[in-house]
Amino acid sequence: MAGIFEYFVVCGLGPEIRTLDGNKGYHGMDVLYLASLLDQYPPSNHSLYPPPPPQLSTCVLPAGVEFYSSGFDSNDVSTFPRSNPIVLTEGDGSKIYVSCIAFRDPVSDDIAEAYRIPPNSFADKCICLVSRLPCFRMLQNALEELFSLCFSPTGSRLCNNFSKPLWDVIEYMVSNVPLPTPGKDRVLFAIENCLLSVEAPPKEALPHADISFQPLVECLDVDNLLTLFTAVLLERRILLRSDKYSLLTLVSEAICHLIYPFRCGVDYIDAPTPYMMGLHSGVDTSTLAMDGVVVVDLAYNRITTTEEIPPIPEPDLSSLRGDLMKLLHPSVVGIDVMKGSFGNSLEQYPKFGNKPWGEDHDLQLRFIFLKFFASILGGYRNFIENTGTHHVFNTQAFLKKRARSTNQPPEPMITQFLDSQGFLYYVERVLDSDENNYNLLDKLQDAIGRGENPMSILPSSLVEPEIITISDPGVGISGSGAKYTYDRFPSNIRKEEQEEKRKQILAAASGAFDYSGSRHNPSSPSVRVGKDTKSESLSPRERAAERERMVLDIKVKLQGLWLRLLKLGATDDPLSSFEYGTILALIESDAEGIGGSGFVECIREHIHSGWQGHLTEEQFIAVKELEGVEFNSFTTVEKEKEDEDAEMNLNHNAAPLQQLVDCSDVFSSNKIFCSRDALIEWARNVGKKNGFVIVIKRSDKGDSRKARVTLACERGGTYRHAKNKSEVEGLARKGTGTKKCDCPFKIIGVQLTSNDDWSVKVVCGFHNHQTAKQLEGHSYAGRLSEGEKTILSDMTKNLVKPRNILLSIKNHDEYNVSTMKTIYNARHKHRLLTTAGRSQMQQLMKQLNECKYVEWHRKDESNECVRDLFWAHPTSIQLLNAFCSVLIMDCTYKTNRYRLPLLEIVGVTSTNMTFSVAFVYLEAERVDNYTWAMEKLHSLMFVDRLPNVIVTDRELALMNAVRLVFPTTTNLLCRWHISKNVLANCKKLFERKEKWEAFMSAWSVLVFSSNEEEYERNLRSLTTDYYTYPGAVKYVTESWLNPYKERFVAAWTDKVMHLGNVTTNRAESAHAKLKRHLGSSQGDFESSWNVINALIELQHTEIKASFERSISVVEHQFHNALFKELRGMVSRASLNMILMEVKRATQVQIEKGICGCVNRTSYGLPCAHELTELIKEGRTIPIDSVHSHWRQLDAMNDNVSSDLTITPEIESILRQFADCDEAGKIALKRKLRELAYPAMTSMIPPLEKVKAKGRPSLKINLSTKRSPSLFEIVESAHDSTSPATACSVKVPKEKKLKYIKCFPHQIRKHIVNIVDVKADGHCGYRSIAGLLGMGEDGWRTVRQDLTHELQTFHDEYVQLYGSIDRVAELVYSLSCLDSFAPYDRWMTLPDMGHLIAARYNIVLVHLSIRQCLTYLPLRSVSPAPLQHKLIALGFVEDCHFVQVFMDSISPIPPIACNWRNYRYQCARGWEIPYVPRIEAFRSLLGTNSDVATLETINLDET
Repeated sequence: MAGIFEYFVVCGLGPEIRTLDGNKGYHGMDVLYLASLLDQYPPSNHSLYPPPPPQLSTCVLPAGVEFYSSGFDSNDVSTFPRSNPIVLTEGDGSKIYVSCIAFRDPVSDDIAEAYRIPPNSFADKCICLVSRLPCFRMLQNALEELFSLCFSPTGSRLCNNFSKPLWDVIEYMVSNVPLPTPGKDRVLFAIENCLLSVEAPPKEALPHADISFQPLVECLDVDNLLTLFTAVLLERRILLRSDKYSLLTLVSEAICHLIYPFRCGVDYIDAPTPYMMGLHSGVDTSTLAMDGVVVVDLAYNRITTTEEIPPIPEPDLSSLRGDLMKLLHPSVVGIDVMKGSFGNSLEQYPKFGNKPWGEDHDLQLRFIFLKFFASILGGYRNFIENTGTHHVFNTQAFLKKRARSTNQPPEPMITQFLDSQGFLYYVERVLDSDENNYNLLDKLQDAIGRGENPMSILPSSLVEPEIITISDPGVGISGSGAKYTYDRFPSNIRKEEQEEKRKQILAAASGAFDYSGSRHNPSSPSVRVGKDTKSESLSPRERAAERERMVLDIKVKLQGLWLRLLKLGATDDPLSSFEYGTILALIESDAEGIGGSGFVECIREHIHSGWQGHLTEEQFIAVKELEGVEFNSFTTVEKEKEDEDAEMNLNHNAAPLQQLVDCSDVFSSNKIFCSRDALIEWARNVGKKNGFVIVIKRSDKGDSRKARVTLACERGGTYRHAKNKSEVEGLARKGTGTKKCDCPFKIIGVQLTSNDDWSVKVVCGFHNHQTAKQLEGHSYAGRLSEGEKTILSDMTKNLVKPRNILLSIKNHDEYNVSTMKTIYNARHKHRLLTTAGRSQMQQLMKQLNECKYVEWHRKDESNECVRDLFWAHPTSIQLLNAFCSVLIMDCTYKTNRYRLPLLEIVGVTSTNMTFSVAFVYLEAERVDNYTWAMEKLHSLMFVDRLPNVIVTDRELALMNAVRLVFPTTTNLLCRWHISKNVLANCKKLFERKEKWEAFMSAWSVLVFSSNEEEYERNLRSLTTDYYTYPGAVKYVTESWLNPYKERFVAAWTDKVMHLGNVTTNRAESAHAKLKRHLGSSQGDFESSWNVINALIELQHTEIKASFERSISVVEHQFHNALFKELRGMVSRASLNMILMEVKRATQVQIEKGICGCVNRTSYGLPCAHELTELIKEGRTIPIDSVHSHWRQLDAMNDNVSSDLTITPEIESILRQFADCDEAGKIALKRKLRELAYPAMTSMIPPLEKVKAKGRPSLKINLSTKRSPSLFEIVESAHDSTSPATACSVKVPKEKKLKYIKCFPHQIRKHIVNIVDVKADGHCGYRSIAGLLGMGEDGWRTVRQDLTHELQTFHDEYVQLYGSIDRVAELVYSLSCLDSFAPYDRWMTLPDMGHLIAARYNIVLVHLSIRQCLTYLPLRSVSPAPLQHKLIALGFVEDCHFVQVFMDSISPIPPIACNWRNYRYQCARGWEIPYVPRIEAFRSLLGTNSDVATLETINLDET
């Protein structure tokens, strides 16, 4: 009888340790390692059980095996065991159900010693129960009981007398618990004293589902549940995401049960076919191709897909959705229904609406979906046609009938469902099998047609199943009273060979593999290649008998082959015969000369029997050849015996006979092949499947006889030594060798007389070597086919890495055995064919010309070396002339082996996307080089399309070149680079971090001054406040403000239309993207162009798509009549900016005097005061009020002239040529030749710059990362707690932040630093003073400022706080200026939050484990978001305040409610920039969080 349990398996860290990347050995505690199958029952060699799935160890420990310094800790949740179910789907569609418990277990002592793992280390281990029955609860209960037996101090959870070894309990349970008969049996069994049961429902009931459907309906709302149901039904590719492995399994199984009686296509398979796969949320999918994949995020109740999922048609959708709402939300559905005694009027609502979710809910849910299928497939059986062999469903007729009944055209969802594999399988298989007798769909349709209760189709549950009790006779037997306890999960008893193999692996790992002749382990002989290990366990007499049997067998074979050789016809060639080849193999492959001596003895016996020795000439030659081989073999054997006699002193194990491998049967075929190539391909495929590589040994075209081809093993023949004498004498190049072993295998293909047909004949089917366990590494077997070469060529052009090319080829052909070396060689050959002998510069010029690039260069006439090189894509030139308002320029380095700086010029489209204009390699960063580049850029642009703004950093040579070539263009300087220069030069002048941060805050306020008056006021404030730091003030004024303030201060930059581009960030981003794809700083011009061209092509595709989206897609937020003239006429980016200004205008009634008009002057868009007037007058935004930059939604230019011609220039050149002397004509022709035939250029790349000083390094630096800037070095030296900069700078490792556990765990990752202050009762005010740049000792100033704030706006705060008494209490609390503050004078929040935000015009974030709130100013108009100052105050340990520093994109808590109730109307704009961050905070905490986000909370409940 079959058992419930198929296997008990233990997975974890095996003796052969490998990392997830495949590296052998132990590489530290922070590395993850591959899991291995450690133990199992039944054992692996059990004949009645198939082996467990090979991927089981990877599935049960998907993240790999991790090492730990400690084990289970009852105070640390992260150390607790983890339990989860898994479902695996095999190739035939059958499912395997696995229950797992993963836990930390001590590392085995022998493994720790062999790999030098730190003592007392722990590693992940997982125990599993495997079953074919979907009984999840029983599997989990049984496994948890076994786990408790092992690790509980008292043994079992229910038994204090654990008297059997754990593996004995496992063995009895797996071997003796039978499968229950569906609907009849209930099997009871015990693990020690814990009683467990399992049963299966009857076949006429719904399929067995031993799971709860509650997780499915709790993770997804009704609409998303229906979307997922439809996607599964239509066999879409589905990816479930969750941070809980159990949830992935339960949800996938639940949804598969909901589509009964149809089955899900394929589960858990990564293929382009339909699949459903679960993936942990921690796995990054950004690099995966997700086209067409339905991604279901269970944590956030979100479904995303790139392909539309057709909805369920009406009225079926409403009916299905209504039934689900009644089940899941009965109180909502029936909220308007009176709850009184109204007969049966309330029976339509489920009576268990308020009960906890149970099996009744599961059944009701499954029945709802079954009724849905009964509805949409009404009368479907009338359209099933029996063809005699199978059933066929008439889809078109059914759809027409449904269209008539619903009065609607065929719905896409129904059409796709009827074409799905699940429905076709149902029609073809289910209706033809015994399952049709239990088809609940048909029964339900019949019951509904007869008006019966639908639930009546289910079998009655009144019949009690028969109880089958399985008892362990060994439990409870009194004996020695032994009690088994374990400090780790025990290993099963290993067999001798398993233990030996384990020791050998560990010995090899520890570098002490010395088992041949070991004194400590004489039972561990060394195994020689080709030897028979079976003879090692035989006695001398048994070994002699075995040898005699082998000798007799060889002699019998030789006699038969000899007689058949003599009987060959006169037309047969003995040397090509099967008999000759087999005899030859027996002689050559014989280690002891038995074959050779046996052949001579065979001839001698034949002569003694009366044979006269008559042979044909061909037979005589064959015998002579065989006797010669026999003699040579005999000599070789004698020498080998002498060597073995000498070796016997070192190794007492005798060498048995080497075995031949007979492949005659697999290559014997009567098949007629249509061509020579077909025959060769067949032979190679047969050889590959059997572990051999077949090559062409000889080919005969058949001029005087039939054409033939001789095929042999790649190891046939012998190695021919090189003519080099030194190599012959043993001084051959290191690492070289041969695989030739004179293998006799040979088959012949012969062309037949008819057409081009061929037949095959086996000459010798024997190999004298073992089959290859894998063909990887056999160069001939790994050759690429023509189709694979095409794939390689295409992928190489598309910059695919070699390893990814190899993976793609292997995905196309599962039998491919190519290696990385094959790919490298093929790529090299492809490159040679592509370049066709052209030099690097010739190939570059050829590609630039073919792709219609505009290219200029300057070279050194003395040596033809390139000095400067400029190129631009034709589409980029069109974009340049269409969007010429703003250009950003910046140089980057480490992009080429010549160490030339690369000037990258980028622009901005109307859709706010960056596009590359041109790339310029410069000989040096001098004015001359930059001027040449600017002149070439100028020549690409129309006269009336010159840039308004060019943004650069302070590269003086580039600035001068821009001024010379573009005199009317405004040259802005990058604000970001300026701020970093200030940091690099001034930070060292400040002794305290607080003062430095305050200085930088004042500098930022100065830079963002909105007008010149404000600038002068802020400048005076900065020079006054920091007069004690004259070096810093002098640097910012003399180095930046005096000479360049018009180029970066907002008071001046906001007067030019820079479209929001006041930094070179776009160019920096383009640099980073280019370097990621370059991958190396040692590439040449041609390889760099390949990367650049590919990036530009993709860039242009995205830009064109953004144009089309702006034209054809109208966002819902722009359906307002205000945007009527703009929809589809301007870019969506401009609409979004206008919308932000509209919100600002509607929330704050802005007049022209306070508007600032930045939107108009800097962006060319309507500003707030213009929009206010339009809204008041009820008019739409006119299209003319939007700058033409935003109205351009293509790259076409109207200024292109169609009359361009070069006829005058050609005529002038011809005249010059005619007037020149011979030398002049040659020079002119050379110039024209280079222009007409770019691929024939004589230009050469620059000479590589060599480091003249120091010892040359043997290692080439391939990194494209730039060297750290001065500001990064300063930051790393002065602020070790600052976030990582753009370039990696080695800084001291950050310490764990103090008080970090006093904040909600969801936001801890966003906290960058926590600064403690003195705990003297003034800690809250000390923290605020430090955050404002006053220093911690400025706490008295803060108290006084807040007192002044409270007294100045006394009446308003009386309304906010609710009473005069509360205001008086706050004034009293603030009035304490003593060195120590008592409890009643401490800072209190949320009261002080409003005061601080209003007094200092800042955004205050309050964080604690109990309450989190954000406070905004009450009375001021919100400035630009970049000018906002946000500080964070932390309340820790219920008695102390600290300074908290968060990252710039961190979520922030909701705004305090009193702010909305008591703020001025003008302050409404403060909230707008923080709405997304507040929503992110709410999503992080969820609805069940214990953290309060209101101003009043009940402390008794917390």
